[in-house]
Amino acid sequence: MEFVTGFVGGLSVIVTFYLFYVLLKGGDER
Repeated sequence: MEFVTGFVGGLSVIVTFYLFYVLLKGGDER
């Protein structure tokens, strides 16, 4: 269960930073 929890936690963090990066890029381009 520890592996699953760590995987989900890390994935959520990556997705959050990815969405934040996309929003910044989209705002700058448009």
